[in-house]
Amino acid sequence: MHLYCLVGSMGGWRKWLEEESEYQWLSFAGFAIFVILGSIYINASSDLAGVNSGTLHENGTGDRLLEVTDSMSLWESDTGRYVLDGSEKIENYQFSSCISESATIKLICPGTNGIVYVEKGNGWSEVSVTDTNHFATHASMGDGSSLVVLSNGIESSFLAYDFETNTKLSNIAEYDGESVIINSVMSKGENRWLAGGKILLSIGNEANPPSREAVFDIIYNVQNQLLIINPLHIDYSNDGEIHSIIALGDGAFFAAGTNKAIMFGANEHTKFEHSSRVVIEDLNGDIWLYGTTGDDFVVRISEGEVYVESLSEPLRFLPEIGFLDDGKIVLHGVSDDGSHEALNIDVDARGSLTSLRGIFDFMFIISSLLVIGLMTWNVGDAISKGEIF
Repeated sequence: MHLYCLVGSMGGWRKWLEEESEYQWLSFAGFAIFVILGSIYINASSDLAGVNSGTLHENGTGDRLLEVTDSMSLWESDTGRYVLDGSEKIENYQFSSCISESATIKLICPGTNGIVYVEKGNGWSEVSVTDTNHFATHASMGDGSSLVVLSNGIESSFLAYDFETNTKLSNIAEYDGESVIINSVMSKGENRWLAGGKILLSIGNEANPPSREAVFDIIYNVQNQLLIINPLHIDYSNDGEIHSIIALGDGAFFAAGTNKAIMFGANEHTKFEHSSRVVIEDLNGDIWLYGTTGDDFVVRISEGEVYVESLSEPLRFLPEIGFLDDGKIVLHGVSDDGSHEALNIDVDARGSLTSLRGIFDFMFIISSLLVIGLMTWNVGDAISKGEIF
């Protein structure tokens, strides 16, 4: 009895497996080809969307952009360097090495020994920060103490200064070790900074000694009126340097270098084995690492995870500076022929339906649902009519 029921049951299931016609398998093959081609097109359309040549921050001259703050920008032309303070062009600083600003103070490093220019709401004035043969290369402004990075033409050193009262807070301090060249400095809060650049290894008497990426934690000791310089990261494995340190929206700091990148959180440091020339954090909190001329990809770090985004075409220039303008990433750099180029990237276009990837995703999903819906309707209609498959 039980065997008879089992055979009968199998016979019933066999009816569902019988071919309706010779065209049924042809339609299955067509749908399989559709799925394969759809996946190929979607993969081919995965290039980063929203990339456009030109920029939102050009001054119409084709000059080279060197640095940008909230309201100022430093440019280089054929006749020298100049500063744009809003719409005002300041041309008498032809050897300027940096600009910086806080909520109340603006600063220009004119490339002159011991001198910086400061604006506190009543016009630009000259301030002597030291009487030695050092010129300012970088500055991190703050209410109260500020950190000025100095150079003697060979190596970098540090000085704490109060620009509110025009008071020198410390003597010039140097790292007690190898020679250091600093490329970027960022405030960590009151009387504390991060500085990134490279150390120069003392190997023989080489004119161009090998360098290593380095990040330093710098603290101003108010009681003793001195700067304390502690190394946070030195990568002795490869030649390279830290080019930028940025403050992230979550309170962490990110140091990007020509070999590696390091995220400094409250309790831990995270290293990323990705080189770059420019680093930018977008309004979504994602970190973007841009490489060198010819790269056809860009690295994106989101919530600690690394993603490699493909570019539709390789970078035509060497990125030198990047920033956000109206929420869009703007890159400036120099091409192989020496011309100054730029592009802007709308990071929000990456997941929008107006991107090529979004269009293909949408079409593929709708087409698949339509085909599956028609097949389901045909099966249901056949069952309702008692037809045998």
